[in-house]
Amino acid sequence: MAFSTEKQRNVLVFIIFVFALIRLFYFIKYSILSSTMWIVDNITSLAAIVLLFFFYKKIKLTILHFSFIVGFLLLHNFGTIGYYSKDIAWLPFDAWVHGFFGFIAAIIVSSYLEKEKLRFKFVFMLLLVLGMGAFHEIVELLGAVFFGEGDGFLFFGTGDLKSFNSQWDLFSSLIGALIGYFAYRMGRLFYSSSSSSS
Repeated sequence: MAFSTEKQRNVLVFIIFVFALIRLFYFIKYSILSSTMWIVDNITSLAAIVLLFFFYKKIKLTILHFSFIVGFLLLHNFGTIGYYSKDIAWLPFDAWVHGFFGFIAAIIVSSYLEKEKLRFKFVFMLLLVLGMGAFHEIVELLGAVFFGEGDGFLFFGTGDLKSFNSQWDLFSSLIGALIGYFAYRMGRLFYSSSSSSS
């Protein structure tokens, strides 16, 4: 079913928003009861999702983009219940999170660049996505230097596996970005062909 009207789109975004709030409140409750540093990530993610909900139209995010960002924040916050110490399908959970970040960032950045008259859009997109990933790794490093080891992303330690694995995190983001860019181009191709045939 296509969400063709503005009202239907608003309802869908609201449902995604409420689901995210319920999940994050569970993580916050878990963080408080287990006294983990994940409470910082939980509350920051909650604030980010609330801001996105109220401003996603102003910054021209589609419902898909909104869903992707919310999904990424929720995925990261599964670290609250220990997922960063798990492997899923033979890969560390951390690799899936960074890969998903690269995937969604590539799609969102590519869609913003679509109307721009830039040469080498693919290279620009890749550098931007990897630059965001590198910024995240620098924040983790500074957190470890100033606050010591800990869990989570925000300033409280090396995060994920309590080891500096920036090269693998960025490699995961790169693979995710390549897959995301390919998915975006295929989606555009499919949309163009279906529009021309109708």
